[in-house]
Amino acid sequence: MKKGSITLALCLVLCALLSLIGVSLVSARHAAGRVVLASAAEQGMYSLFSRFDRTLFDTFGILALDGGYNGSELKLGSLKEEAEEVAELLTGSSGSLTGPTNLMHLTMEKGEVSEYILLTDGDGALFREQIARAVTGKKTAAAIQKVREQIAAYTPNWRELDEESRSIDADGTEAEYRNLKSGIAEGEGTVYTVFSDRQILCGTEDTENTAVLQETAAVQEPAVFQNAAAVLCDNAGADSEEGASGGLIRNESENPVEIISALRRVGLLNLVLPNNRTLSEGTIEADRVSSRTLQQGMGIIPDSDGTAVDKVLVMEYLLDSFQDFTEAEEGISSGLHYQVEYAIGKKESDAENLKAVLNRLLIIREASNYLYLLKDPVKQGEVQSAAITVSSLIGLPVAEPVVAEMLRLSWAYGESILDLRELLKGGKIPLMKDASSWQLSLNRIGRLQDEITEEHSAENGLTYQWYLRLLLTVESEEDLTESLMDLMEHRIRNTAGREQFRLDNCLVSMTILFRAKQEPFFTMEAERTYDYIE
Repeated sequence: MKKGSITLALCLVLCALLSLIGVSLVSARHAAGRVVLASAAEQGMYSLFSRFDRTLFDTFGILALDGGYNGSELKLGSLKEEAEEVAELLTGSSGSLTGPTNLMHLTMEKGEVSEYILLTDGDGALFREQIARAVTGKKTAAAIQKVREQIAAYTPNWRELDEESRSIDADGTEAEYRNLKSGIAEGEGTVYTVFSDRQILCGTEDTENTAVLQETAAVQEPAVFQNAAAVLCDNAGADSEEGASGGLIRNESENPVEIISALRRVGLLNLVLPNNRTLSEGTIEADRVSSRTLQQGMGIIPDSDGTAVDKVLVMEYLLDSFQDFTEAEEGISSGLHYQVEYAIGKKESDAENLKAVLNRLLIIREASNYLYLLKDPVKQGEVQSAAITVSSLIGLPVAEPVVAEMLRLSWAYGESILDLRELLKGGKIPLMKDASSWQLSLNRIGRLQDEITEEHSAENGLTYQWYLRLLLTVESEEDLTESLMDLMEHRIRNTAGREQFRLDNCLVSMTILFRAKQEPFFTMEAERTYDYIE
């Protein structure tokens, strides 16, 4: 038997055991390193997304991360580095939180952004989901359902008025009226007078009608104002008082067709803007979401979480979060003030947006008032009587049908001017009128400015906000989404230091691949995603 054989065997066994222990320790350190890297990556993403845009959230309830750092360019590299810095601190690569010891021997290396989704991606699908949650968080399901039912109740009449407005050919009827009139303009016995030969002051001192016209005459189209003023002044004079009060049209200056024809050229804003309000000069930036090529994310937008998103919720969010003409505060020097009107008009200035909305409302109101005139036998009788008188005045009795149609259109227009004026003052006007809600008598068209100063609100009518809501129903969901984004971006850009803010720099989801090297030769990766998607 040879000596030392047991010692050799034990040495061999111990070598194997030591190797196994060493491999186990390395494996354990490697596994622990992966856990540390994964935890660090998680905390890095959490830290990055914890600095969501406070203005977007506090003001609009929208969660998003400004990836442009208030600039005009998306800085993905800076976002990645910011997350990696936190991860590096937690792995101990740059010195651990408790000291310089790095038990895992991890060294952070450059990672990469795997995916990211922007707030504006997918035509704003995730943006609308956040809007839906914001609305349902503020309003009860019953309140939202009530709005839906009211919209459904008004929709048939609204569609009828829209179709009727397309069938009314006011320009063609007026052209026919002018052609008939011009054909006998040189004939004997014609009492046709040229408006432009009259004086705007009518030879009187500071009458209410002339004061109103003088105040706005410098705004636009002075010659047209002079024509309209002449008509109104003639009717305000003592020689025509009987005609104004008794319904007798005795000369061309009392012809409702000519009065309304002159007023149509005055300018709608001059006729309907309340006396105590000045027109806002606010504008919106030309470079906005709806007018530029948007940056696109890199990732698949997840399916909806089941949150019901429809146009009604988008509309309610718009009406709740932004102001219209009746809510706008005066005296503000910058920014868009008529914000709901912008969603309809999509122009760059308050004046243009308000004009666009009022022109659309005027068409609807004219159609509604015109339909009522056709259905009311009393007013039909007044129209026929006046048509006979006017056609006799112009020397062409056979033109009575054309004159009657012009009178209906003129009367409906005058009534619509009063409707819009009342809406802008905060009153109510019913969608479809009856005898109790009708305001203007045919023999008072010459005193339309006097009628404008009176209150004509109907208790059971619709407010200006409701008319805006009905106008919004014909806008597409995508257009409303773009308008909302424009308005949000515009408001934030009016904040000092954020003039270059862009919504298409805002992220709602991001995936980063973190990399670390573990001495001496292991490389490990951890991919983590963080988002504001529920």
